[in-house]
Amino acid sequence: MSSSTEYLTRQQVAERYHLSTSYLAQAVGGTPRFQGPPYVKLGRRVLYRAADVDAWLAARVVVPTVVPPLRRGRPTKAQQVTARLRPMEAAHG
Repeated sequence: MSSSTEYLTRQQVAERYHLSTSYLAQAVGGTPRFQGPPYVKLGRRVLYRAADVDAWLAARVVVPTVVPPLRRGRPTKAQQVTARLRPMEAAHG
């Protein structure tokens, strides 16, 4: 380990990244459904490398996709006509 590696306590990680300490405490248990950032355990003390926490957060970036809203209710007249014409086009095509 290099001397330039920055180690953070659970409280420091919570404050720096706006996470709760209880969230990080649960993450130490690490279930398949819920895994937190990698940590170093020294006795009862849990420390996090800042670079590991940054990488863990970067892996969880979600890019939202734009999904057009679903139209509810009765189809429009244009949709009804188009739906009726499709079977006829397939039969003649």
